Amino acid sequence: GGYTCFNIQFTPTNIRGHTQNGTFFWIVNDSSRGDRIEEYYLNGTYVRQLIDVSSYTNDTEAITQNGTFFWVTSATAYRFYMNGTFFDTHFSASAAIYGITTNNTFIWITDNINQSVKQYYMNGTPTNNNFSLSAQTTSPIGLTQNGTYFWVGDNNGNGIYQYYMNGTFFSNPFNTQTSAGIVNPHGITKTSSYFYISTASNDSITEYYATNVTCTYVSGDWNISVSDNCILNTDT
Repeated sequence: GGYTCFNIQFTPTNIRGHTQNGTFFWIVNDSSRGDRIEEYYLNGTYVRQLIDVSSYTNDTEAITQNGTFFWVTSATAYRFYMNGTFFDTHFSASAAIYGITTNNTFIWITDNINQSVKQYYMNGTPTNNNFSLSAQTTSPIGLTQNGTYFWVGDNNGNGIYQYYMNGTFFSNPFNTQTSAGIVNPHGITKTSSYFYISTASNDSITEYYATNVTCTYVSGDWNISVSDNCILNTDT
C-alpha cells in the first residue's frame, strides 16, 4: 500500500525517450520535431538543442548515456560523444528499440515485438542472455536499471514492472494511469529518490517518488510539497 506522489516536471514537445545524470535531462523527439536531442536542466528549464540526428534516423525512440557517449536508437543504436559529435553506428536490432540502458559492462534493450529484454556486450555483440516480459506486458517500452533491478514501462497497460537483474519478476511498484492519470509511458530513468517517466501521449516528464511515502491529509490536499500530488497507490 501507500501513496505515489508525483509532479509534472516539464512538457517538452513530441518527446519519446530521455536520459539524465542528476544535473541535466536529455530528451529525444520524434520526426515531427526533427529527430533531435534537446538538453534541459533537471528543473525543466530548456538549455539547448544538442544534436540533430535526422541524418541518421527519422524514427528516434530511446536514449541513454554513460558520461562519455549517448546511445540514440531507432531499430539501430547510434553513438555520439556527449558534446554531440557522431561516433559510430553501434548495433542493430530486429525492430525498433524503445528502451535502452547500460551499466558500462552491458547494454540492454527492450524488444517490443518479442516482449523481452535483450543484452549486448559493450562492443554491440549480442550475449544471447535475454529474458521474457510477456507474463507482465505485451508492449514493453522504457527501460532502466540500477545494478540490482530493472524497471520496464508498459505502453499499453501503463504499469511499471520491476525485475531482478537475472530477469526474475519482482513487483509492480506503480501504474502511471492510476497514480497520475498519465497513459502510454515511454522513457524511464531512476535516481535513489525519484523515477522520471517521459510520456508521448501528453508530452511530459513526470517525477514519482521511488518509494512509497506516507502522505498527510491537510485541508483537501496531500501535504508532500507545494508542487507534489499524492494519490492512493493500490498497485503495491
